[in-house]
Amino acid sequence: MAPNRDPDRVLVRVPNWLGDMVISLGALGALRERFGEAHLAVLAKAPLASFYEGSAYCNEVIPYAVRRGPRGMLDRKRVAGELAAKRFDLAVVLPNSFDAALTPCLARIPRRVGRASAKRSMLLTEAVEIPKDKKRHERFQYLALAVALGAGADAEAPPKLVPYPPAVQHMRALLGRERTGAGPLVALPVSAAYGPAKRWPAANAGALVRLLAERGAEAVLVGTKKEARAAEAVLRQAGANARAVNAVGRTSVAELVALLSLCAGFAAHDSGAMHVAAALGIPTVGLFGSTDPVRTGPLGPRTSVIQSSEDCAPCRRRTCRLGEAKCLAGIAPEAVLARLAELGAFGGPGA
Repeated sequence: MAPNRDPDRVLVRVPNWLGDMVISLGALGALRERFGEAHLAVLAKAPLASFYEGSAYCNEVIPYAVRRGPRGMLDRKRVAGELAAKRFDLAVVLPNSFDAALTPCLARIPRRVGRASAKRSMLLTEAVEIPKDKKRHERFQYLALAVALGAGADAEAPPKLVPYPPAVQHMRALLGRERTGAGPLVALPVSAAYGPAKRWPAANAGALVRLLAERGAEAVLVGTKKEARAAEAVLRQAGANARAVNAVGRTSVAELVALLSLCAGFAAHDSGAMHVAAALGIPTVGLFGSTDPVRTGPLGPRTSVIQSSEDCAPCRRRTCRLGEAKCLAGIAPEAVLARLAELGAFGGPGA
């Protein structure tokens, strides 16, 4: 590809975590606009690839899977061969890891652009220096890369997410079978991928399920199959009389997006689902202890944050060095319910 000629085929290696995929949508949208005539494909981990189903941001979704250990290199070479056959002109590597830059390099995509790093710049044809700023939201890291490629990114615009219609239909059917009432539906994740220090305790979440029922609302628990026990713990804490739909382990990522789009509100710790809810525009309350809302807070006009008042927060650790995450345990379910009401989850001025 000639240096001054726009690419015909663009590959975007997207992040490995759901929350990062959401907050990088601004950068992806800016790239879509910048290379509007090009075929734009996203390379995404197979379990998360359905996030982009029906997306206006891309023309193609390429799922990939890489095993751990020595067999992983065989998988990378296989994926690289598939990418080489697709003849991409440009690869934009959004994540900062060595591995994210390796596969486009193995595929010999002629132009490979990503954030500069001492460990991986040799894999890129253009390593962009983007200083890490702990006082700004992480979305700006992704946006800066798009801007470096000539995109006119609107830094103030939060990411917007539109659910995939077939997935919405499927989730409507699930709720139709399992809901016990007709009041507002509020989603509650039961775990967090980053680690237990980010997780609101089951006792608090169970108490919120009860409070929602008293308010005439109903909770829907969301999460992956690995979080089934965490869901059971929340339901035990909620008690037999509390109304809740347990959707944990029963949705793809596209179906999770669709399910949250059908909710009147969302409340939980810093998680991928929190970012999805915020990008859908539903009332979203994010609970922060070990992580920093300045860096990873929910984005959008109907979002609010409750941050721990503990002196040690935010510590940015996966597990609490004190043995128990008092920072999140100290956030009262009553305060969360009140914040949902302020945002209009139950009707009223904020609705």
